[in-house]
Amino acid sequence: MSDISPILPATETQQLNDAYLAARRCSAQWRAFLAALAVELHVGTEREEVLAFLRAVGRRMAGRLPLTPKDTLPELEVAMNEVWGQVDWGWTRLRPIDDGIAIIHGAYPTAFETEGVMWSAGAAAVLEGVYAAWFEAQGSPLTTLKRMSESTMPLEFLHGR
Repeated sequence: MSDISPILPATETQQLNDAYLAARRCSAQWRAFLAALAVELHVGTEREEVLAFLRAVGRRMAGRLPLTPKDTLPELEVAMNEVWGQVDWGWTRLRPIDDGIAIIHGAYPTAFETEGVMWSAGAAAVLEGVYAAWFEAQGSPLTTLKRMSESTMPLEFLHGR
């Protein structure tokens, strides 16, 4: 039995899952616009400029999605997940580590992904902006927020020194 291959290759299954989630998680009225916007952002613009722009967008999003002050990391995680649930932007887990706080974020929107344009770097930049602004607003003494790895699902960040 171990010689039998799966009916669908894993890559095809993943593509189907991604397409389904993109269709379900983004209103049809926005899908074509967002896909075109993602492509246009990369035309004639340096990658770092695009990512800096998207981080700034993330900071603005955080301003529109404010969190009330929380006393503990578990309370902050709950508050973040409530916001992400309201806007259908996935989930997050916060974990204390030696260098600061690990932020794991999964099931982020993939509506920007089109053939040849991977949205994970753009989503990561937006989320960097959101999380940086949220931690600043909480009064965090830590000053850095960056990706911990190139993992794309979930995304992994470090809020540290």
